[in-house]
Amino acid sequence: MRIHTVGNVFVAEAEFEERTALKEAGFWWHGGGQWCQNGKCKACQAGLSGEKLWWTFKREVALRLYDYCDDDARDALQNLAVKLDASRSSALYDAEFPVPKGLSYYPFQNAGIAYALANREEGLGTLIADEPGVGKTIQALGVVNASVDVKSVLCIVPAHLRLNWLKESQKWLTRKFKFHVVEKTEAVPKTANFVIVNYDRLRNGKRENPVYDSLVSRAWDVCIIDECHRLKNPKSLQTKSILGYWDKKNYDGLIHRANTVLALTGTPSPSRPIDIQAIAGALDPKSFGHRFYFGKRYCGGYQDRFGWHFDGCSNSDELQDRLRGSIMIRRLKKDVLKELPSKIRQIIPLPLNGSSTAVKSELKAYEAHKSELARLRKAVFGEEEGTESAKEAARALQSYQRAVFTEIAVKRKKVALAKAPKVIEHVDDLLDDGGKVVLFAHHKDVIAKFSAHYGDSAVVVTGDTPLKSRDAAVTRFQTDDSCKVFIGSLRACGEGFTLTASSRVVFAELDWTPAAMRQGEDRVHRIGQDADSVSIQLLVFDGSLDAQMAKTLVEKQEQADAVLDNEQARIKVPLVVGSPPTTGKSSNSPSTVVTDEFDAQVIPF
Repeated sequence: MRIHTVGNVFVAEAEFEERTALKEAGFWWHGGGQWCQNGKCKACQAGLSGEKLWWTFKREVALRLYDYCDDDARDALQNLAVKLDASRSSALYDAEFPVPKGLSYYPFQNAGIAYALANREEGLGTLIADEPGVGKTIQALGVVNASVDVKSVLCIVPAHLRLNWLKESQKWLTRKFKFHVVEKTEAVPKTANFVIVNYDRLRNGKRENPVYDSLVSRAWDVCIIDECHRLKNPKSLQTKSILGYWDKKNYDGLIHRANTVLALTGTPSPSRPIDIQAIAGALDPKSFGHRFYFGKRYCGGYQDRFGWHFDGCSNSDELQDRLRGSIMIRRLKKDVLKELPSKIRQIIPLPLNGSSTAVKSELKAYEAHKSELARLRKAVFGEEEGTESAKEAARALQSYQRAVFTEIAVKRKKVALAKAPKVIEHVDDLLDDGGKVVLFAHHKDVIAKFSAHYGDSAVVVTGDTPLKSRDAAVTRFQTDDSCKVFIGSLRACGEGFTLTASSRVVFAELDWTPAAMRQGEDRVHRIGQDADSVSIQLLVFDGSLDAQMAKTLVEKQEQADAVLDNEQARIKVPLVVGSPPTTGKSSNSPSTVVTDEFDAQVIPF
């Protein structure tokens, strides 16, 4: 067999017995006949003459038989071969890109940035479809850092991730931007050149939408779409507003106001190939913009008396090669195992959105007692150890702490209950990526809200759960594919449990002691864990007491790891939450741990 080029067509001269390999690769038979005579044959139009030849104009098809190509054909395939390899690994890129002092990209993140920059030069968008936990956000921001001509950025994200994107952007960007997070239905200021907006604000329907109108009236250098699998339905008003619509009524969407589009998702095709067509067609209209052809070719399209159906899967290898050879870069955790730490911890700030009263009340109570607590602690340390006066000072401190705890515990419960719906929304998004989630909380009422939402798809273990029921819950979570969430009280599940069916841990509420948090993490990060790294997420209200606790917890965990000098146990912290607004400096030396009737919520004093 020999494959050479005629114009932009790859032509195979082969023996009869080699026809099976050519068919399986995707080559077509050029047998002449009516199509050639009428001038409709694409091979003839491309300059191919003669009959009884195999041919294709698809580079990804010819690449499958690369070993049989002559030098000219290999040269024509070289760029595609490099791009396909690059979409799977980090080995082909040795470039380094601008990054803030003290931070660095992993090699595979450098590769992702380079891939997207190459696409930008070609006028294509990029689908960063790395497996969850690999760092897609950082790569998207790295593209902005590496593009000195980028002066304006529009980020479209789920509502609960708006503040997370703000914190990440402020941390990782190397140039100053005027940030604006859309929270109200009003026009976005023209002075803002880094705008973060959630999907729900972008429905451009019959009603006036000042947010959408102000965004679509401007030009953007880069548009980033996080969790872009939400745009799988091209007929939804939300998808039309963002991606535009190509049918009987053609109009542009927000992405058509941007020079570069970066789409991010860990699940590019949530349930079937047709789900990826809308976003792929937006990033590369020439290759994937025709939904009907896409459905017939890759979705097992068929027609019955009810119409056309595209709910199947066909030619999946070809689709993957075409995606990787044009717009998609996707690495699994196992592909970059040596570059990832075994634990990846993130602090995810959640927007207040109606919960500010509860958070302010909690902070006010905490601040009101700090000075007196500091005075009483000073009195304890000022007395000689073992004396009656030292004992009396210690009793006074403990008595005051108990009184303060009783007051603050009530307020913290209100905050936790207010946070619960946003936690559910976040966990729902994680479940959309596939797999299971371990969800820890403290207050029984909060756990009850989680249990009511997830119903039979979850198991629950608290301090009140009998031992036999606990074992049954763990067994079901580990073995039953229909059980997606393990909901547990941290103190009840901190030891002796194996929950390795999941590689993701979410803390809806925090414990002040790093040891207790580590115990929760290690229910998942232990022998039997098949995933290459464990994702640990701490969900906090922005500016809350939990935000202070989370930052300190991370710092203490890093100190503990440094003492242990255990490289595999070290935790990568992609996000450090800024200090919340307080009226004074908070104490960095909690002197005691007090538990309450709500499954041991701990307050730092």
